[in-house]
Amino acid sequence: MNETPVQHWDKRAETYWEEQNRAESFRYILDKPSCAFPKEVMEMLEAAFRTLKGVKVLVPSSGDNLAVFALHLLGAKVTSTDISQKQLDNAENIAKENNWKIDFIRTDSKELIGVPENGFDLVFTSYGVCDWIDDLTAMYSAFSRVLKKNGVYIFFENQPLKSIFAGTKDKRLTVLQPYNIEFSMDNIFRFWKIENYIRSLLKSEFTITDYRDILRYKDAIPDLAISNKSFAEREENGYRDYDWRKNLWAAMPAWFGICAKKNSQ
Repeated sequence: MNETPVQHWDKRAETYWEEQNRAESFRYILDKPSCAFPKEVMEMLEAAFRTLKGVKVLVPSSGDNLAVFALHLLGAKVTSTDISQKQLDNAENIAKENNWKIDFIRTDSKELIGVPENGFDLVFTSYGVCDWIDDLTAMYSAFSRVLKKNGVYIFFENQPLKSIFAGTKDKRLTVLQPYNIEFSMDNIFRFWKIENYIRSLLKSEFTITDYRDILRYKDAIPDLAISNKSFAEREENGYRDYDWRKNLWAAMPAWFGICAKKNSQ
């Protein structure tokens, strides 16, 4: 029997902070909170809000909560929600250690039970969230419900085009499947197309105001999860991973970002 997303993340929460350089990422965020986001995402945030100070932000499916901590350090009033209580407990302990005022609520992102309606200026989700969601429209409708009038939803996600390819031992790329095939792994991990994101946003009463293709670059905290190398290791490697002539994956966007505005009622 396949485990549910809740079971998966409650079990993984015990070791997740040590995985993929989360501790190192946290140290960099303390010094420079904006590095938690690709520069294109920061540009969208800055275009939507002159400053994040005092902005009420909801971060659903907050996971490692690195984005939550960064938004708090940038001055936002942040509420973090996740389906895994253990993930939230880990994040809340870090917040308490640093005397940070952050609210934590356990709830499904498709429902957002216990989250006040029309209460937020911004909803933000980071990459990897939508892969665990089986109904994008339901989730986006919940986001619309908790946003204030003319509130903004900003997110960046894994580039779906990457699911077409697989790497080979000689560092070449081979076609794994056509892009028009929708598929999931173990019935819980899904690969959505960009079309799915856009159509679900439109169905949920959002207007898309910006779109960005986002390449990998060496100063982005999210890239640590892709490279699985520390900042020092990447520097020692001469940043070869970012040269498409030496790493074919670097020739295509790693993520895409969207800014959408809640339609006026």
